[in-house]
Amino acid sequence: MQNLAVGVVDLKKVLSNVKARGILGEYQLGNILEQILAPDQYALNVPTKFGSRDNVEFAVKLPGKSDEKTVWLPID
Repeated sequence: MQNLAVGVVDLKKVLSNVKARGILGEYQLGNILEQILAPDQYALNVPTKFGSRDNVEFAVKLPGKSDEKTVWLPID
């Protein structure tokens, strides 16, 4: 029981840190996308706007109005 209590306290410490919680969420999202989508259906670190340096961690590739266009659904 003491080992379980120590484990819960350690987990609480990890999840109370916003940055650690964000990293854990990004890792989980990457695993989910990898399991349900083909590699060419999503991408990592996609720019939010053309010419912008701001990126989202993951984006799902969607068809655009023409075959040449790609629409990215950002997930961050």
